[in-house]
Amino acid sequence: MPKTMRHDWTLETRSGPRSLDDARRVWECYRQVFDDAPDLAAAALPPAVASAWLGGHFEFVELGVLPERRGEGIGRALHDALLEGVDRRSLLSTADDVDDPAVHLYRSAGWRRLGTLAPGVQVMGRELR
Repeated sequence: MPKTMRHDWTLETRSGPRSLDDARRVWECYRQVFDDAPDLAAAALPPAVASAWLGGHFEFVELGVLPERRGEGIGRALHDALLEGVDRRSLLSTADDVDDPAVHLYRSAGWRRLGTLAPGVQVMGRELR
């Protein structure tokens, strides 16, 4: 049965990945490296932040865990698998709500707020590890 993730994206869900290696292959689809600064972030961030963080960065595009499966370590495992081997500054956009579970996950993994992308949406950055 298909589940709509966003109005223009559909993900057909079945049993899901069987192993962490399978999950890594799935999440490779979401990994992107941008050589040019994305226009939206460049326009939204303060100029000094944009020049320091944008261009040649790794863009963490999407990570989601079903609400009924949160708290099981799935988000952390996907996050860590996605960033394994990343050797550059990383950016993501997420909810601008300190109580959001995703924001808690990202902060605990070393991400910090860089600025506001849109109302209710922040840009977070993570230095090289």
